[in-house]
Amino acid sequence: MRILLSLILISFLHTGFLFAQDVEDFIADKNYTSAFLIAPAYSFQFPLGDMQKRFGFNSNIGGTLTYQFLNRWHVGLEGGFLFGTRVKENTILDSLSTATDGRFINSRDNSLVNLSLQERGWNFKILAGKTIILSKKQNALNHSGILILTGIGFLEHKISIDVREEVLPQLNKTYRKGYDRLTNGFVISQFIGGIFLKHKKWFAIYGGVQADVAFTKNRRPWNFDTYSADTHNRIDAFIGIKVGWIIPVFRKKQQ
Repeated sequence: MRILLSLILISFLHTGFLFAQDVEDFIADKNYTSAFLIAPAYSFQFPLGDMQKRFGFNSNIGGTLTYQFLNRWHVGLEGGFLFGTRVKENTILDSLSTATDGRFINSRDNSLVNLSLQERGWNFKILAGKTIILSKKQNALNHSGILILTGIGFLEHKISIDVREEVLPQLNKTYRKGYDRLTNGFVISQFIGGIFLKHKKWFAIYGGVQADVAFTKNRRPWNFDTYSADTHNRIDAFIGIKVGWIIPVFRKKQQ
């Protein structure tokens, strides 16, 4: 975890160095064009830190909306929805289930029913970064290269309990909050990968590795299963493989 935090800090410093270095390149080449980049994306994420104690691997579907300046700097927004089926804290409802097979009694007809626990969450971030062109001889209208994006924002996740409250009234929407471990807090992220983007071409893709580190807390006042409040500070982290499709909207070249 310390290594991951150090890498993100180094990336922040490197981004600042690139900004200072980039002014000369911008003045030297007036052929650059700016663009809005709409990019739906998918990430397969592996949890780290406190996150891996609660969940297994998960998926993240979302996207980014960024503006690429003339000098290939980016600013924008990112959002995504987290979901997964591997919940490691799977004993939170043991006190409500039958002692024999862990199922639950249907209040309608006294039949036995199963419940599924799933991971659910979302994140929202402000992004800044740059496309680094690998060759000075590359055509100025070719925006392909190494893409570095840094993000800061908000992350939230919980254990989703899939049940109809008329079947199990003890798990209605109000009581469910005592078991779902709703957790949120500040998140920082770092993406490093490749981007294939050419001027006035509608097919563009990007992909790479993204690290997210969030500083979170349980926001429920009381956990019913442990008969206590969870006041611990958490570090929830992910390492993910991310791929996306880019829809570019280029602006006219400035004269």
